[in-house]
Amino acid sequence: QAERLGFFDTAFGLTLFAVSNVVTFHFLICWNARSWFQLDARRKQAHAQLNKANRALKAVSECNLALVRASDERELLREICRAIVEYGGYRFAWIGLNGREGGRDMSPVVSRGSGEIFYRSQAIAELPSVWGQCPILETAQTGVSHFIQDIQSEPSCAVCRGRAADCGLSSLITFPLKVEEEVLGVLIIYEAKKSALDPEEIHLLRELMDDLAYGIKALRTKIAHHEAETLLRKREATLAKAQEIARLGSWEWDPVSDVLAWSDEVYRIFGVSPQEFFPSYRRFLELIHPDDRAKVIAAVDRTIEHGIPYRIEHRIVVPSGEVRIVLEQAEVTMDESGRPIRFFGTVMDITERKHLEQQLFQSQKMEALGQLAAGIAHDFNNTLQAILNYGQFVQEELPADSRSSEDLREVIKAAHRAGELSRQLLSFSRQTELSIVPLDPRLLVKEIVRLMQRTVPPSIAITHEAPENLPRIMGDVAHLHQVLLNLCVNAKDAMPEGGSLALAARPFVLSPDAARFRHNVNPGVYVMLSVRDTGEGIAPEDLPRIYEPFFTTKERGKGTGLGLATTYNIVRQHGGFIECESRQGEGTTFRVYLPAWEGDEPKIGEADQRSSLPGGSEQILVVDDQEPVRTLLQRTLEKLGYRVLVAEDGEQALAIFSERKELIDLVLLDLQMPRMDGLACCQAILRTRPDARVILSSGYYNSEIHETAMGYGVQAFLRKPYQMQELASQIRRVLDN
Repeated sequence: QAERLGFFDTAFGLTLFAVSNVVTFHFLICWNARSWFQLDARRKQAHAQLNKANRALKAVSECNLALVRASDERELLREICRAIVEYGGYRFAWIGLNGREGGRDMSPVVSRGSGEIFYRSQAIAELPSVWGQCPILETAQTGVSHFIQDIQSEPSCAVCRGRAADCGLSSLITFPLKVEEEVLGVLIIYEAKKSALDPEEIHLLRELMDDLAYGIKALRTKIAHHEAETLLRKREATLAKAQEIARLGSWEWDPVSDVLAWSDEVYRIFGVSPQEFFPSYRRFLELIHPDDRAKVIAAVDRTIEHGIPYRIEHRIVVPSGEVRIVLEQAEVTMDESGRPIRFFGTVMDITERKHLEQQLFQSQKMEALGQLAAGIAHDFNNTLQAILNYGQFVQEELPADSRSSEDLREVIKAAHRAGELSRQLLSFSRQTELSIVPLDPRLLVKEIVRLMQRTVPPSIAITHEAPENLPRIMGDVAHLHQVLLNLCVNAKDAMPEGGSLALAARPFVLSPDAARFRHNVNPGVYVMLSVRDTGEGIAPEDLPRIYEPFFTTKERGKGTGLGLATTYNIVRQHGGFIECESRQGEGTTFRVYLPAWEGDEPKIGEADQRSSLPGGSEQILVVDDQEPVRTLLQRTLEKLGYRVLVAEDGEQALAIFSERKELIDLVLLDLQMPRMDGLACCQAILRTRPDARVILSSGYYNSEIHETAMGYGVQAFLRKPYQMQELASQIRRVLDN
């Protein structure tokens, strides 16, 4: 239009046109520049938001990996905080977990980032004191998140404002770790800038916290389950060990399906393996001793019929053939119709207990027999005392070369042998100690052979061999008799169909090497006593155990298992050793090695009773409840020149001594008397006159009585039966001292 009107034909028009074009151009340039700057700013903002979202997603991804790999709760929480700080780019993060008071006892657990000084400060420790004001504690209790855009201006953050500023923390957000209605704890994230979190980021973190809460709950459940399983296995192991120690197993039985379940100890008791033996009622019955099977079946049937528990002892036969004794108890569960549906029971191996009970009974029986033997020996010794001394009286009146004198000499010898028998009885009853004297091993063998010939059946041939030049041994004759007798009785029992029993005695030299490496005894000269039979022999697996107390291969009731154990101990007490050689079906040989005695040969034979006996003129009080013994002692002592007073018991003796205590020079007291025994009488006499001389005598002797008497002040102890020479010498020794 301007051109049509000729506007540009004028200078003013051209100028105006040029100016308007320039203005328009510059306007367009400025407008485009502004738009570009705005676009760049939006682009940068979008890029920053994208990076932030990526970091949040990366943090979420790392947290999810930590959840998958987690096996420990604290380590999981530590990894969550690390991922949030390192991958999410946040300034600081920490997690607190609730206790039993629903958030009021929330305590910090783990942290990560640049706020450690703040985290470990008193501000965190003081959180519970500002309950109701702090958003962290409110989240821990209520499960509601809080976003604090500016910590410094937020009144509820007053308690931690100063420390937060020191650490460069400007804003925070709290996320509850919540499963359903249960708040497990709280996650707190801090940023260096105010209002630094956007809604999308918060949404991602909130979803992460939900996953974390469920992860913590699942981990705790898993750990609790594992701990429960561990505790259960531990208790099962403890129960199994307790059952093994107690030899007590447990079992369950379903009588409908005949499914029988055994504990490990039941398998051990029955000597079978769980891998090879599948228990059932029928197979259980097969393991019961045939003689006991009927009563076990009857007990089970009675329980099924009446629903009452049962308790029964019975024998079982394990696959090795060993017979064991068990105590079985069971209860039954019935259904509504009264039908048995489940048995629960226990089985205990009481074999050893039964053996111990048997040994206790045997020990009590032996103790009673021992007391009887001791009483018999005491009375027997009093009788022997009279026979021996009266025989000596008569012998003194007869010519030494007369036939009657020879006969009396044999009577006196017999009395001595009877005295030895009495000492053996006392040894059996343990009322006397070992009497170690030189012994001729040939006589030991001959005496045992003579004894066995009276007791073994004619189908067993007995032979013996003992050379003349055997050295003597030191030992207790009664105990060595017991050794050979035990071995011979075992040999006899091993030959029920007959056979050969051979005893032998031979010298044996034990070299230093053999003593050191084989027997752990001293080298030197020994006497070997052997007992050989042609019986059944001993199984190789039983040989190492034959000297164990209570171990026996004999049938029940035919052996205590103490014979060889006693034999072994006696031989060791004598400084020797014992060996056994056996082959099944061929026989057994026991060899006992005892140290040879290298002293002088003992003089055999009785002392010459016609030689003069020491006597005196002192006054002696004789106290004995046996009238023949009192008379004998009175006659003997008066013949030796003494003045004799007699009393028949302790009370009478005490009365006599009280009246004449200054005139009585010695008291000869019997130990066992009615009303007041010898020890009580001795005490009373010594209280009346402490320097009184007392000799105690008895056929009943042990070391305890001897020590007690000597402690009271007794000067000597005479063991009945004693000879006149021994009596006279002891009296003179005490009076002269």
